[in-house]
Amino acid sequence: MVSVDKKQLKHNRARYEEQLLSRLKAVLPEGVEVVLLADRGFADKKFFHFLEEELDFKYVIRIKSSTTVFHKEEKDKAANWLKKDGKGLTTSTELLSYLL
Repeated sequence: MVSVDKKQLKHNRARYEEQLLSRLKAVLPEGVEVVLLADRGFADKKFFHFLEEELDFKYVIRIKSSTTVFHKEEKDKAANWLKKDGKGLTTSTELLSYLL
């Protein structure tokens, strides 16, 4: 179990999160796929890079609808990347057909 005093978290939260996730990666059996589910407080480019490049984790992280999303050469507010039913575009094929 990991426990950190609240006073220690101030200005160090990201470091503790990265340490915890790195430890998780280290103890998982080879070949286990991880998909991290998080709220928008974790929506940070450095954190995304850490998950993708350092840990090879996939993730689903909620963001504000006003957040600008970049995908290849396209950029738009997150709200505009949704399908008419309000669900997000989940595959590159879906995204491509939406953009065309």
